[in-house]
Amino acid sequence: MSRRLSLPIFAASMLVISCLLICPRICHCQTSRQLPQQTILQGKLNKIMAVCYSKSGKELAAVDSAGVLAIWDIGQKMLIGKIQLPYQMNEHAQLEWDSNGKILLCWSHDVGAFVIDRLLMKQKTIFSKSEELLQLHPYRYLSTQSLRILPDGKSLLRVQSAIFNVPDEVREAVAASSFLEVIDIEKKKVLKLDTPKYIMDIKYVKEGQFLATDWDASLYSGSVKDASQNMQVLRQTNKQRQELYDNLTMIYRGLMGLSADGKYLVVSGVSGEFKYDKSGNVINSVTGVVDVFHLKPFRKLNTLSITKIDYEDQRISNLFSQLNTICISPDGTYIAAGSLSGIVQIWDRQQMQSLRVIELKHEDTPRDIRFAPGDRPCFAFIAGDESVFYYCDLNKKQEFKLSSVETFDWSVDGKQLAVARKEEGAVLLFDFNE
Repeated sequence: MSRRLSLPIFAASMLVISCLLICPRICHCQTSRQLPQQTILQGKLNKIMAVCYSKSGKELAAVDSAGVLAIWDIGQKMLIGKIQLPYQMNEHAQLEWDSNGKILLCWSHDVGAFVIDRLLMKQKTIFSKSEELLQLHPYRYLSTQSLRILPDGKSLLRVQSAIFNVPDEVREAVAASSFLEVIDIEKKKVLKLDTPKYIMDIKYVKEGQFLATDWDASLYSGSVKDASQNMQVLRQTNKQRQELYDNLTMIYRGLMGLSADGKYLVVSGVSGEFKYDKSGNVINSVTGVVDVFHLKPFRKLNTLSITKIDYEDQRISNLFSQLNTICISPDGTYIAAGSLSGIVQIWDRQQMQSLRVIELKHEDTPRDIRFAPGDRPCFAFIAGDESVFYYCDLNKKQEFKLSSVETFDWSVDGKQLAVARKEEGAVLLFDFNE
């Protein structure tokens, strides 16, 4: 694909930044087809920042910008209760349930982390701007990169990067390494784990095992049960890719997607050669790629390249072909990725063939792409500053889009979709029962 566009590097950088930020502007998009049956869940909330189904699919949680957390009974379409958290929440807010639906985690890397006891409807602050874990750096709440609640609901798995969003008063610490820890929710006891210097992404597998990538997209495995156990290197980035990572000024790599059964893993990266001619112009292209792995036994299956948009300035083509969202369907059948240039591409994992390419406007960078659980070949994502939500079906039985969507989540069986639109303070439930 070709787009004749020449941009200076500064303009390109500003365009990338604008693509990645979630802006509150509202666009008005028409649905491409009739919307499925829908229900509105009301809770007298402000702008909803995150929604999450429980693992049973019987309950749905949402948190708004004022820090009010609400839980609904999905079967009854009834509000169970609300809790006021100590702080307001922003667009970085995330929610996650434990496997039993008894404990709910709500956190944001620049606000704090809170756990909610579903039965007692009480919250507990794990860390925040004012309440820190003992003997830890004062900027720790600002640099949480990832936080996951373990299935038993008793512990949190936390990744911290000390060079991410560090406040001015601790600038001397920007060179510090990342670290990985397990936090005991009840005792607030911290167990530090062996970790590579800088962690990019982490995925919990099962039975205490997790996977991690570093900033060079090397892949590691580790265990939360044994702090003395060194992380195992599963895949080291090769020299050719390392050269690309060292020479590109802005690069996205090491994002992971894991199938629900823990058998298949996808990792984002770039591939190609990075060379200049005598005039200093880039003469070789770089393309965003998805590396596909089988975990047990561990082996690499293939490398998939995203469809690339060719700009007049090859440097811009190299920059915008990089991936900023990636996932694999829960059953491991399909793989999806989205690039900064507005390309969304779907592959068949078994055949390693491209099934569909969606070309958005170049300023509409896709994010948060996710497949529906179950046997329906459906996926959804949000794109651009105007936060347009896309629901897509590989069989093209039903597809639609909505304007100004903040967040969404699939039910555990994939037959229901919860969508929160900006400023509305309510959750739309779409039912796909056939």
